[in-house]
Amino acid sequence: MSSKKRIAILYSESISKAALGSTRTLLDLGNMLLDYYDIKFFSLGKENQHIHTDLGIEEESFYSLASSDSRNTKSRVFDYISLIFLNKQRSYQIMNSNKAIHMAILKYNPDFIITLGRNLVDLVIMLQRELPSVCTISITDDFRVVENSIKIRRESIVKKDKGFKRMIKLLFFDEISKHHLSFSLKIYEKMLKQLSATAFVTEIDKELSIRRYPKIAKKFFVLPTASFPDNKILNKPTYPAKNKIEKIVFIGNCKHEPNLEAMKLIETEIAPKLKDKNFVIIGSGCEKRKIGNVEYTGFISEEEKNKRIDTADLCIAPLRNGSGIKVKILDYFARCMPVIGTNVAFEGYPIKNMQNAILEDDISSYAKHILILESNKELREKISKNASAVCDYFSYSKTASRWRKALESIKKSSD
Repeated sequence: MSSKKRIAILYSESISKAALGSTRTLLDLGNMLLDYYDIKFFSLGKENQHIHTDLGIEEESFYSLASSDSRNTKSRVFDYISLIFLNKQRSYQIMNSNKAIHMAILKYNPDFIITLGRNLVDLVIMLQRELPSVCTISITDDFRVVENSIKIRRESIVKKDKGFKRMIKLLFFDEISKHHLSFSLKIYEKMLKQLSATAFVTEIDKELSIRRYPKIAKKFFVLPTASFPDNKILNKPTYPAKNKIEKIVFIGNCKHEPNLEAMKLIETEIAPKLKDKNFVIIGSGCEKRKIGNVEYTGFISEEEKNKRIDTADLCIAPLRNGSGIKVKILDYFARCMPVIGTNVAFEGYPIKNMQNAILEDDISSYAKHILILESNKELREKISKNASAVCDYFSYSKTASRWRKALESIKKSSD
């Protein structure tokens, strides 16, 4: 039997199937730590199955109607109704009471349990009680991610509807949001106070929670999971700066409100000003379609995604809201693409404006910046070359080293 310590990594959707965004970061984390720990993934999905990832790590996936894989609009309607009448989310309750995943993790008997966000916090707390020596860690951004989502949805109602219809919708939405915020904050506080540690993905997230909970600040770490294989840093693609910018890429999961808001801005604020350019939106949960000069690819494989980026001339991230590390940015830098993005998009990245990216919060100026970059091939090439510094910071070896030191510290504090 291996003498390595065991790590159980949990998530509320299948980790190794159609892994993009935050789900993919868990695969990266497993890959980074595999030489030093025994790793096993546990997830909720559309069916019970055993999966061996490309890394050779086993994933046990357990059926749950409330998993992120299985949830649909009808499920979310029940969530909101439950918030008003029961003050708890139906899907959260179903996920955290899944006995099959509970028993499987107990059998594995891990030294560490790592989960992403707040979805499975109650399950982790139950396991913590039954496994007294286990260290429990949540990887998270700050609570503002919930506030951002509510803000975006509310703005959408205000823009779309008028008069009495808008008033009724807003009254209903505001009542639901009040319960949603209250419920989410309770889970967030429970997570910070009861788990062994919280791994925030950016320094901003950590500082915001220190202000709210200064007494437990010693349990907070900054440990971004976004990462980049070391061998690829030495073998990155070369950016071909063509005379004309023709294809512009944005990556975003359609289940996430800040991405949906950014997509709408591309459709309405950026693409109409540049009708000779093709905008390609890549993301799971998006319907495959074309709106004017904006193409939605729907979900595509990692290999196909890289091909799409490699044949692009520019990548953008017009995010007005959101929190934490945006994995799409590392995807762009990994392919040596010049990027235009907001401060929100680049949160957690060591960015220097006009050196390794273009920083711009005014979305109405994106078309102007795209045309400036089109006329300046040298600037595009310089930004592309300077992507190396960002990739190096997030290399597997450096990220794994930060995680190993943190895990040792957490274990020592718990003993």
